Amino acid sequence: LLQEKMLKRVFKSQQLYARKFLYRNESSAANVYIHWPYCTKLCSYCNFNKYLNTDVDHQRLLSCLLSEWRCLSERHQISSASTIFFGGGTPSLMELSTIEILVKEISGNKGDLEVSLEGNPGDLLGKISSLKNAGVNRLSVGVQALRDKDLQDLNRDHNVTQAMNCLEESLAIFPLSTSADLIFGRPGQGTGDWLEEVTQLVDMGLPHMSLYQLTVERGTRLAKQIKEGLISLPEEDTMADMYLGAVECMKGGGLARYEVSNFSLPGSECQHNIGYWSGRQYLGLGPGAHSRVGLGEGRR
Repeated sequence: LLQEKMLKRVFKSQQLYARKFLYRNESSAANVYIHWPYCTKLCSYCNFNKYLNTDVDHQRLLSCLLSEWRCLSERHQISSASTIFFGGGTPSLMELSTIEILVKEISGNKGDLEVSLEGNPGDLLGKISSLKNAGVNRLSVGVQALRDKDLQDLNRDHNVTQAMNCLEESLAIFPLSTSADLIFGRPGQGTGDWLEEVTQLVDMGLPHMSLYQLTVERGTRLAKQIKEGLISLPEEDTMADMYLGAVECMKGGGLARYEVSNFSLPGSECQHNIGYWSGRQYLGLGPGAHSRVGLGEGRR
């Protein structure tokens, strides 16, 4: 019995040592998410932490983001960033100088770091080359729909022509790291219409696509419209058919599903997304971001 207790104690101490060792190695680098909370319009379905883009003090927010990075990286022993992702809100509304300063500070001037930015087509048009010069090397374009009426119903601030032009511009600059976001399960949408949209984007030769089911979030305009009976969403079985049909369309275009919502050509996966799904640690900077650091008993 005593020998058994001693063996258990030794085994437990080895487990603790392994966890500490893993935590020490893991704590040297982290993915970094930067939240820019401002928008020009509020989408009908969005319940994120966001604000209308009026009288934004860009310099003050830049200073706060830099201070937060320096504080958190020191506190959690983060010596370098593995990836950087600008999310929102609408980060395509950020000043180029703000993006450039943040990328240089956080990346430590590492040129091979994946730096992603998501944005609205109208904001990105004519600006993508400048974003590349500021340090961005991966673009996620918020297309969301290829029907102008649907874009209006979702209260998006762009049209289909702008979306397609933006994708063409991005592909010319980021041929292996351009992504498009699409929403399915929209009011009045049928499976055939949805698959036409997916096929249209796949045929463009996009290396990456993200497909999201429209969800009804409390407090949004969409939730109010549904509650009042003004609109309705497709049935659950229909939305399941939409998703499975899109998966087959993606396969036909060579885009493999590497997590629930994301599809890519080999080598064009978003490393930042993979980090979330594989449990890597990340630091969240900005008013609507959170962090996950440490492994096992080191998690906090």
